[in-house]
Amino acid sequence: MKRDLTIEPAGDGEFMVVEHDVYPRSSALAGQDRRNRLGYYPTIEAAQAEFPTADVMEHQTGDPFARIYDDNPMPHVAPDWFDPLDAGEVWHEDDY
Repeated sequence: MKRDLTIEPAGDGEFMVVEHDVYPRSSALAGQDRRNRLGYYPTIEAAQAEFPTADVMEHQTGDPFARIYDDNPMPHVAPDWFDPLDAGEVWHEDDY
């Protein structure tokens, strides 16, 4: 069976190999998409040497709202749909 693999930018000039599949039935996330990072490499060529069947991407395939090169991919300001009363949580530690 062919594995669904991609080589994606990981930030700071590095690249990561990601395996795409679905969480198994035994998981609390059963049926949801899973991105398993298999390794980080200094170049695309180094990643391809170990995973020659992987598709090379110009962007990350994860959360479309995440920022590739930020240390913290979450925006500082909560989106309009966020309500701290739903679960008693805050969006940012400054909101305590």
